Amino acid sequence: MAQRLASLANPIKLLRHVNRDYETTLLYLTCLGFSGIPMKMAFKIISSDPIVDQGTSTIFKKIQLLTEKWGYVLAKTLRIASKQSGGDLGQLMARLSHAVSAGISLKDFVKIEFQKFLAVSEAEFEKTVERVKRLSEAYSALLSSMGFLSVSFLLMAMIYGSGETVTILNVSVFSIAATLGCITMLFLRTNIRREVLHRNPNKPDGLIRLEKMTKPLTASTLALLISGPFIVGGFVNSGGDWAMLTAALPLLTASPPLLIHGFLGSKWVKKATSSEAYLPMLMKSLGDYIAVTGSVYNAAKMMMLSDYGPLNRLIENLATRLKAGIPQNLALRNMGIETLSNLGYRALSIFGETLK
Repeated sequence: MAQRLASLANPIKLLRHVNRDYETTLLYLTCLGFSGIPMKMAFKIISSDPIVDQGTSTIFKKIQLLTEKWGYVLAKTLRIASKQSGGDLGQLMARLSHAVSAGISLKDFVKIEFQKFLAVSEAEFEKTVERVKRLSEAYSALLSSMGFLSVSFLLMAMIYGSGETVTILNVSVFSIAATLGCITMLFLRTNIRREVLHRNPNKPDGLIRLEKMTKPLTASTLALLISGPFIVGGFVNSGGDWAMLTAALPLLTASPPLLIHGFLGSKWVKKATSSEAYLPMLMKSLGDYIAVTGSVYNAAKMMMLSDYGPLNRLIENLATRLKAGIPQNLALRNMGIETLSNLGYRALSIFGETLK
C-alpha cells in the first residue's frame, strides 16, 4: 500500500514508458475540440476509448488523475506529460500547456495544430514519393547491370577461364541476391508504410487464424532455408547436379506455404482497401445527412438509397443496429470493425464518440 501511494505521489513515474499514437490522438482531439466540450472532458473520453493506443490512453488517465485527485493545475500537468512522453506527442502536450496558460480554447488550438499537421504530412508524402521513385530507378538499373555482368563473366569463364560453370553461376546468384536484398531493405525503410488491417479482436475467424500463423510460419520457413542445405547435403553426394539440388530443395519446400499464406492474406487486404476507397465519400455523406436529418438512423436510411460499393451492406447493418436500440457510437464502431480497415475503424469510431 505504501509503495502504491509513493508511486501516485510521484507524477513523473506515472507517465513513463508509454507508446505514442500521435496521428490518432491529434485527430481525436480535433474532433472533440470542434464539438465544443471542455478540455478535461475531452481528455477523459480519450483515456477511456479502446481505439487509442494503450500507452497514449495511460497518459491521459494520469493527467486526469493528477488534475482531479491531486489538484494539479492543468497547464502544469501537461508540462509534466510533455517531458515524460517525448516525440511528437510530447511536443503536442508542451504546446497545449502553453495554450492553456494563454487562455486559448481547445477548438482554436486543435484547428491550428491539425492544419499544420496536414501541411507537414503533405510535404513528407511528396518527399517520400520522390525517394521511392529514385530507388525504383536504381533498382532497375542495378538489376540490369548485375544481369549483364553475370552473363559476361560466365561467357568469359567458359571461353578463357578454367573455373567451373556451376561455381560461377552460384557466385552470380549470390551477388544478385545480395544486391537486390540491400535495395529491398532501402525500400522497406523509405517506402510509405501503414497498417491496413485493424487490430480489434472482433474479426472473421479466417483472418484471425491467418494472423496467428504468420509468425510461426515465417520462423519455420527461415529455419528451413538456413538448415535445409545442411540437412539435404547430409543425405546426398556433394558434387555435380546434387549441389544444385541441395540448394534448391529447401527453397522449393519452404516457398509454397508462404505463397499460399500471402495469397490468402492479400484477399483480406484487398477487402480492406476496397472499403477505404469509398470511405471518404461515406464520411462526407454521413456528416451531411446527419446535419440535415439530425439523426444517424435517418442518415443511414438515406444513404441506403445510394451506392457505396462494398460499404452498402455495412450501411444496412448500421441502420439495423440503430433500429434495435444500440447506441450510435457503438453502432458506428461496429461498422468500422466490419470494414476490416484500420483507417475505417479509427475514423468511424472517432466519429461515433464525437457524436456521443
